[in-house]
Parts: sequence; C-alpha cells; structure tokens
Amino acid sequence: MLTIELDQEGAEKDSYLSADIVRAAEKLISNAPKARQGTISVAYITDKRMQELNLRHRDKDETTDVLSFSYKDAEDDVLGDVVISLEQARKQAEGRLHTELLMLLVHGCLHVLGYDHIDPSDAKEMFPLQDSIIDACL
Repeated sequence: MLTIELDQEGAEKDSYLSADIVRAAEKLISNAPKARQGTISVAYITDKRMQELNLRHRDKDETTDVLSFSYKDAEDDVLGDVVISLEQARKQAEGRLHTELLMLLVHGCLHVLGYDHIDPSDAKEMFPLQDSIIDACL
C-alpha cells in the first residue's frame, strides 16, 4: 500500500489539507500504473529553504513551488520526499489555496513514482493522470 505522510506542523490552519483529501489522493495515486508500496513524506517549507534545496539539487538559485526526491534504491519502505513551498503556493493559488496545495502534493508524489513531463510524450501521460486525481479529490 502507498502511504502519504503530510507534515503540516507549523503551517497556518488555512493551509491545512484535510485528512479526507489526503487519503483520497493517496488511494488514487496508489492506483496509478507506476505506483509502488511504501511511504511518501510530504512537508511544507519556506521559500528560503526551497531556494537552498533547489540550488543544491538542481543548480538553480531560485525558489520553486515543489521538489521531489525519489529513493528508488532505498532498503526500507520510504519511496521519497516531497517538499512544498507554502509561500509559492499562496502566490500561485489565485484564491484557491487548497486546490493549489493538492495539485502540488499530487504532482510531487507522481514524480516520486517516476512520472515526468520533460518530454511531451511523458507530459501526455503525467498531466491527465494528475488532473484526474485532483478532480476526483475535490
């Protein structure tokens, strides 16, 4: 079974994703063709921390909204980590913060599972799957 552990500690209450939405996303992501058993850890971080991680891991000295780290060779059940910049989510949300956070959570989890969107053919697989999961959760 796939488990999403969302750490919302320290975030403002208006940025919390309900347990029901997280469990719905977890169930739908578990049914994705590339899904594996294990845990994906998800946490909110600051723009400053996101910029540090983006520079260290992607050589980009700027913030971004979500980063994913996949641990394909891990010996325990941890599949990866997803970090979401709450500040970037707020800027991008256009008044729909919970929808934006759900999108970033699903997007990051799909990356951990091996989905990508660099090539157009990969994007044609990832984005419809992402959209269907988000639509089913809302």
